[in-house]
Amino acid sequence: MQPIIKIFIFSLFFGYSRPVFPAKLNLKTSIPLTAHDCKHLQQLLKNDEEAKRFFDSIISQANTRLQEDAVPLVIINYEGLISSNPERIQTIKQLKQMESIQQLTYAYAATGKSNYAKKALSLSLAWVQAYVPTGNPINENKLTPMLTALPLLVNFANKNQQDIIKKWLVKLTDTSIKAGFQGERGNWRSKRIKIVALSNQLLADQQYQQFVADGVEDYINRNFFGDSTTIDLRHRDALSYHCGGLKPILSTLLAMGKKGQGYYSWENQEGGTIQKSVELLIPYMKKEKVYPQWVNSQVAFDRERWESGDDFYRPGRPWNPEGGVEVMKLAQFFDHQLNQYVKMYDSSGKKYSCIESVLLAVMKPTQGY
Repeated sequence: MQPIIKIFIFSLFFGYSRPVFPAKLNLKTSIPLTAHDCKHLQQLLKNDEEAKRFFDSIISQANTRLQEDAVPLVIINYEGLISSNPERIQTIKQLKQMESIQQLTYAYAATGKSNYAKKALSLSLAWVQAYVPTGNPINENKLTPMLTALPLLVNFANKNQQDIIKKWLVKLTDTSIKAGFQGERGNWRSKRIKIVALSNQLLADQQYQQFVADGVEDYINRNFFGDSTTIDLRHRDALSYHCGGLKPILSTLLAMGKKGQGYYSWENQEGGTIQKSVELLIPYMKKEKVYPQWVNSQVAFDRERWESGDDFYRPGRPWNPEGGVEVMKLAQFFDHQLNQYVKMYDSSGKKYSCIESVLLAVMKPTQGY
């Protein structure tokens, strides 16, 4: 009997007894907003009670963050470490401050009240002044909420603070670009492109813009297949990693604005598209199909994490279809029909499925989505 089959059979019978660790940090989707978007959002919330209810919750959470102390990291200990590693656990604990920055920024966008923006800026400055970029896109992808917020928050910074932020973004971007290697594929590449794209929303550098545009085309050409699979899915045999490659590239397209919209359905020579790979998730989210993950993963570290006691990586463990919700929250900006799959798992409204669908209603007239 093959070793992987033994593991699969063992996991079916005994997997339930293994300890479960916090396998990864699950930050919520971050949508880049302009000052113009904020004005439209504030107007919408005055006239739309359902939209207002979504943001009432965000504002309530933001109010609890106004007295929060900054807990920045100098080093992010995450990628390549098993889930029970103490340094990784501590890193996750501190990285949750990214949620605070996001909530405060959204509260500012919804109300126009500067106290939220100033607090988010204060927390962000602490992180910018502490964290030393390494070029590891898996680790630095965890800074997404802050990177998304900075273009709005910088308006509340003085000249010295603006210089600090921009110099740090240049270092983050340059380090990430230099750390990339020829032929890099999968979610490492999509996260690297996203980091540059989000940083450049504030920097507005032509060379970085070209890196992103070239990177998106190259990524689509080399990571998507005509049967709707991706390099991550084939390599890891896990829809979790399939989603892990999709979310950053979708975020990049959003950051590109109108220039990014055409890439959603842009087809490579093999017939692969971002759109097809998003739609691959639909029968699993509708629970018409079940995907057993990790069974044929080509990465030994996946098995090491399972053997360390992390049940998330158990060979044969069914993919949780809620894992597709964050993909659909982003993809709905390019295909509004996809918000029905968000509603299946994450909705308390009739007109809107989530915060992101409210933002879509705002961004559609202002940015053409």
